[in-house]
Amino acid sequence: DGILLVKLVNRSSGFEILVGACYFPPENSPWGRNTTEYFGHLLCQLYLHSDVESILLLGDFNSRIGSLQDIIDCMDSIAKRHIIDESINQHGRAFIDFLNDGRLCILNGRFDECFDNFTSVSTKGRAVVDYICVPHDVFPLCSDFRVDTCNTIVEKYNLYQLLGNRSKVPDHAVLLT
Repeated sequence: DGILLVKLVNRSSGFEILVGACYFPPENSPWGRNTTEYFGHLLCQLYLHSDVESILLLGDFNSRIGSLQDIIDCMDSIAKRHIIDESINQHGRAFIDFLNDGRLCILNGRFDECFDNFTSVSTKGRAVVDYICVPHDVFPLCSDFRVDTCNTIVEKYNLYQLLGNRSKVPDHAVLLT
């Protein structure tokens, strides 16, 4: 529940990548779940598919991690994150534990700072809760990351005519790598 994993295989080379689309409800949501159970299940799924060459997890984890570290400075040769959302919540603490247990890191904030942005912008405020995560050994293969808000995309491509009278622009951003 809240996890969709798809294994993609290149027919000619046999290269396999596991792509995971994840959603974890907000902390105070009536649909909230146990973080230990959710991240434990996700970690178990990663272990079951540890034979693939690459893993890419992405989605709305509703986890605010602030300055919590998803890498160990003295052991990992991964760039430090540029932090734009200083807030930390309980989901964020559990998410960081999951990343550390799975030897994963997030791409958000690790590339060109001018492409960093909040991933959720609404009347309630701004937050970084959506992430793209990869294993540490896959990180060197990633060369770019950006966050484009839906408002920016609508404005850039003049998509206003596609919005109905009762519809609104989504409050979550598009993450690109």
